[in-house]
Amino acid sequence: MFGLLANNHVIDSNHLKPNFEFKIIMKNINKELYFKINNSTFAFTSKFIDTTFIQFTESLIEQEKLNEKHFLCPCANTVETGKNIFIIQYPKGDALKFVHGKININYGFDCLHICSIQNRSSGSPLINDDLKVIGIHKSRREKKKEKR
Repeated sequence: MFGLLANNHVIDSNHLKPNFEFKIIMKNINKELYFKINNSTFAFTSKFIDTTFIQFTESLIEQEKLNEKHFLCPCANTVETGKNIFIIQYPKGDALKFVHGKININYGFDCLHICSIQNRSSGSPLINDDLKVIGIHKSRREKKKEKR
């Protein structure tokens, strides 16, 4: 199964209606894929966990000659606090950035990380030392100021 993993605040249920079309830029193979949602598209989105997944159709995969080397693989292991992470990002669509950090706290589905990301990097993959995806970047949580 191949697909697009993003944030709900980037692609929400309004985008998952039939005939909605969007472009995916795959810079690693210098291709632009046009994807159109239809009644048979498997898609899941949740505002609660700020996640959207859209499965690519077999016809798109065959037509574009895509295979596992064009996608990142998911990690099946539990994410541990203190472990290294890497984030590949195209902030604001600019040049590719590759940053390093660590998992600060793991709340099951949510991994709070310490990593120097840039604004508009939502949806960037969090990658472990084995180059497998352990999550997606959602947003920055600012430290709350203590009240006096």
